[in-house]
Amino acid sequence: MFIIFSVVAFTLFVYGCGEAITKSKKDRLDAEWEAAEDDYLARTLKLEPQYDQLGVPAPHDGYY
Repeated sequence: MFIIFSVVAFTLFVYGCGEAITKSKKDRLDAEWEAAEDDYLARTLKLEPQYDQLGVPAPHDGYY
């Protein structure tokens, strides 16, 4: 029973850490995205693959 509880707790911990890291990276990318509005083609297109790697929509995708 303890082993099952430990596995579930560890899984939830890893999931929670992953979500926190993803949110932190998305917040940083969002800040960069807003700063890049003046230089759209040069910076936002460079940031778009990073949003894709995180698996979250970029602000211009309309799902924000």
